[in-house]
Amino acid sequence: MQPILDRLEQLCHEALRQIQNAAEPVSLEGLRVQYLGRKGKLAEFTAQMGQVPQTERPVVGEAINRVKQTVTTAFQERQAGFSARPAGKQHLA
Repeated sequence: MQPILDRLEQLCHEALRQIQNAAEPVSLEGLRVQYLGRKGKLAEFTAQMGQVPQTERPVVGEAINRVKQTVTTAFQERQAGFSARPAGKQHLA
């Protein structure tokens, strides 16, 4: 069980670092899909739940949900930061 929890923690740190370093909304959206999409990295952990012993599933499931919530919150906060930018850098069509 510990290896999957370690990988989840590593994934969370990696996602948070990349979210913080996203330079524009388009790259942030790509990261959202990469981590939270149906075929994203967190979905891979959910798909592996069948391989986790039944007695350990609640702990692993809670860890997956906690990472998902943490990453989702970070995306929302970063997106809000982009939304709050001054409009001066936008091009008029």
